[in-house]
Amino acid sequence: MREVMKTINTATGRFVDGNPSTGEYGTIVTAEFLNNIQDGVINLQKEAKTLLKEAGIEPDGEQLNQITLAIKSLIDKGYQQQIENLGAADAYKLIGQAESVGQLRTIRPESHGQRIIVKSYYEGGVTGGGEFIADLQDLITPDDGGVCFVVENNGGRWKRVFKKLTINDFGFLKNSNQDDVVQFIDKTRLPIDCLGQELVVSNLPQYIDLFTNACFKIGKLLYPTPDFFKTDVAKVTNAGIYVSHPQDSAYLLNNQIRCWVSTADSHLDAEVQAALIFSEDAGTSYSSPNLLDITRQNNTIWSAGVSQGFEYLFERKGGVQPFSYALHKRKIPEGETANYSEKFTITDIEFPLPSWTSSQPVMIHSFAPTPNGFVVGASWSEGCGLYKSEDGGASFTFIELAKGSEFEEPTVKCENGIFAGFIRNGNNGGRPYFWFSDDNLNTINRSQVPEGVFLNNKLQDSCVPLIITDGVIHAFTTARNGSEAGFTDDRLAPIYYIKCDINKRNTFWDSAQVFMVGYAYHAEKRGASACGQGSVVKYENKIIYLYGSEERTGSHLTLNRIANIHALTLFDKSSSGMVDFKAKTEILRAGGDVLKTLAGENVFATGNAIFRSSRTVSGKTKKATKTRDNIVIDGGRSSAGVTITTDGPYAQFSSVDDENTICGIRVDNTNSAIQIVSKSKTMMRYDHAANSWRPEAHNDNKTSLGGVNTRFSQIYAGTGAISTSDGRLKKDVGQIPDDVIEAWREVNFIQYKWKDSVEEKGLNARFHTGVIAQNIKETFESKGLNAQDYGLLCFESWEGQPEIRDEDGTIIQEAIPSGDRWAIRADECLFMEVESARRKSRELEKRLLELEGKLD
Repeated sequence: MREVMKTINTATGRFVDGNPSTGEYGTIVTAEFLNNIQDGVINLQKEAKTLLKEAGIEPDGEQLNQITLAIKSLIDKGYQQQIENLGAADAYKLIGQAESVGQLRTIRPESHGQRIIVKSYYEGGVTGGGEFIADLQDLITPDDGGVCFVVENNGGRWKRVFKKLTINDFGFLKNSNQDDVVQFIDKTRLPIDCLGQELVVSNLPQYIDLFTNACFKIGKLLYPTPDFFKTDVAKVTNAGIYVSHPQDSAYLLNNQIRCWVSTADSHLDAEVQAALIFSEDAGTSYSSPNLLDITRQNNTIWSAGVSQGFEYLFERKGGVQPFSYALHKRKIPEGETANYSEKFTITDIEFPLPSWTSSQPVMIHSFAPTPNGFVVGASWSEGCGLYKSEDGGASFTFIELAKGSEFEEPTVKCENGIFAGFIRNGNNGGRPYFWFSDDNLNTINRSQVPEGVFLNNKLQDSCVPLIITDGVIHAFTTARNGSEAGFTDDRLAPIYYIKCDINKRNTFWDSAQVFMVGYAYHAEKRGASACGQGSVVKYENKIIYLYGSEERTGSHLTLNRIANIHALTLFDKSSSGMVDFKAKTEILRAGGDVLKTLAGENVFATGNAIFRSSRTVSGKTKKATKTRDNIVIDGGRSSAGVTITTDGPYAQFSSVDDENTICGIRVDNTNSAIQIVSKSKTMMRYDHAANSWRPEAHNDNKTSLGGVNTRFSQIYAGTGAISTSDGRLKKDVGQIPDDVIEAWREVNFIQYKWKDSVEEKGLNARFHTGVIAQNIKETFESKGLNAQDYGLLCFESWEGQPEIRDEDGTIIQEAIPSGDRWAIRADECLFMEVESARRKSRELEKRLLELEGKLD
């Protein structure tokens, strides 16, 4: 198109008319001006024809809208071309967007602060993209693959614009190493959301709290952040005693979660009782431990469950081998008025044995209901197996799992005809086994956990309870102590959660996810049976792991271990909201300081009523076989507890000790006598009728009155002590050697005051006379003699003892510092002095006679 033509050459650039009457001239139109007009018209015609040609329109002098149509046609054609261009591979150039961060690294920024959009981290992907801004002033920040991307040949830096980082911003790919991400976060300390992904790393992050919703994978072990699972951890008992062994003994009974445990005074206390804890609100709260039967001492429950309308408990009787067993069985309670403490039918059972043992199992363990009955685990020192019953426990069939001393305490569950479980490994440094059967236990498939799954490659002596639900195995286990896991402090024992699709049972350890979800605590070194061993149960949207944890100690290092049951709950993350909806609470809910009495002799107890270390003196008054009533209270280190006899010829407050002997106080109404009894023998007796009060030493000449640091201050008596002096009991009888007498004569008799008496009485403290033990020792030593060879001296030392407090913190025994003390046997010293005086008298008498003879 031509340049714009110039205006007419006038002062105003406008044409003006002339006026002949006034002599004014009009604008003169020059040839140049007219030529410009002519050239412009020709040019416009050519432009118009070109426009029509581009639009594909033939010029038509009769048509007055051809240019309009041409323009419209060209606009439509250009729009379609633009659409086609946006669909091209390099279309990002048209709107400032990159296909991937790979392409972003090839785009050199044109100016500082320039912005660009990245479609996704990887070409064809949908995540990891976002907005980036050019930074041409930064020449040193390295390409970190997430926040800063360096253009090739150091041609600039694109930096991500973000509010919060996610793992996708770093191009996360499953099963790829994420050490660079960890190092970046540890260096920058920027928070990052890992979106529930597993991050393969070499080491845990230094600032792991910056990672949310993450699970770090080191080798085969997974370490979830606290928010990776939707969880809750709670202490569910607070008994003040040693509550332990909730070992694969939990199950659902209608609306109840039930779990059998053991109670004792400490880990070292061999006297235990079976107790039940239960929840009626979906695991939100739990009951106090309820003793199964106060009359059945030293018995424990290791297998329990429900099948075909019945509840079963397998009771192991006795604290030491050989063990025997009883089966408790009752119908499952029904209806709102059902009694959940109904009496069991108890039957002694004897299991058929495998060929490689001659004794009943060390443990009947775990419980799996089946369509026709149930299966339980069994363990011996020689191996382990299963017992299957299809007639309600009337008979059992043995199935061998493994033979060998390392195979212990098998667990078993069943779903849709597939049996599966684990076998504890009792070998030093051993690791457990997974087993399964697809053909009704005719064939057993077994595989040991490989190295690299558990910390330090060890999980010795740890049971692995499980459930199978909706085709998924959920199992938990805990190391017996921290040292086994490779920690320097053995008090923190790792808890592991194992999850695997049961359809991958043939490659279980390769397919399973193993999470280290936390720690169980134990106060006793070398581990204890309370620590971590537990049960798994599913209730609606929850997986609940009930386990033991030692939490504190008493005054003595080997006694008074306090252990309680804790619950780790995993919630289904698809559940919305914050409220844990409780199940309907059943009526007849047990709790508080009451006893629940069943028909016959069985007694359920709840609360603190019959608990060891309980302050509540209450109990069930139970008619005994004799003509008096006994109130039985379990209040000390005894399986039988404390018996208060309240009627009959005597009253007795007593307990049975570790050796099944009676200890206590007895008042005999027949002769008004009071007796203190230990080991079933009278140690002290006051007999009013005989005017007699006497301690009784049942081992002659072996019992002392008082001790080196528990002395009596005075003895008041009407006559002196009677000491045995029977010649038939003595040997090496002879005269006291002269050198001994000579040494004794140099011992100084002194006057003195006791220091503690001076501190107490001041100037009123009295003088005493006697000897100094050290002076006797030193005098005899100067003569080459040992005074202790002659029974004159005693030297006693003792170890210090810490103060002892009760549960309220009240001191019941003051601390005793270590020390030693010299003492004398005063009667021996006086006999020595008398013999010395006798000999001196005879010597003087002899000299006197000699002098008298000379005078004669």
